[in-house]
Amino acid sequence: MLEMVSELFQEIKVEIAANPTTIIIEVVQFVILIAIVWVVAIGVGKRSGLVKNMLKERRVKIASDLEMADGSEAALGGAKQKAVADVAEAQASAKKTLTEARRKAKGERAAGAAAADREAEALRDHAQQLLAMEHQEMLAEARERLLEVVGSATRHILSERISPAEQRALVQRAIMTTIEGAETASPQRSAEATA
Repeated sequence: MLEMVSELFQEIKVEIAANPTTIIIEVVQFVILIAIVWVVAIGVGKRSGLVKNMLKERRVKIASDLEMADGSEAALGGAKQKAVADVAEAQASAKKTLTEARRKAKGERAAGAAAADREAEALRDHAQQLLAMEHQEMLAEARERLLEVVGSATRHILSERISPAEQRALVQRAIMTTIEGAETASPQRSAEATA
């Protein structure tokens, strides 16, 4: 029994960790539904709910009918039938009220889901903008490194007397080193941006 409870808690933890937003939305919707049903059916504070008031009125009416029919069996039988009908009507009314509360809760749940979708879309757009900015920064950094390497190679060429073929080879090697460094830095930056 204890193992089953432990497994149940583990499953609940896994479900919450896998999709906490959905769990939170469902819990909020459930609380809203219970609150609506409570307010409509029972009431809040000194203010009685619809069903509670209806049942109270029905009880008062049935009690007065029973007092009036106390002397006659026929009148008592009629009062009982009326009481049964009133209770059935109250139950039907309670079902109708509950159905309306469920319909409202469903609408609120749909509105909450739409709001969550809009928020997720905004977050996705923001992440794409950040990724684009990071890409632009990476390109700018690669350009700066390339200019540094070319400048360094140029200074080296000017300071040493080497042949033109050796100068070209030196510049090409510097450019390739810079490009390879930018390519290896790009996946690391993408991984950091997605994390």
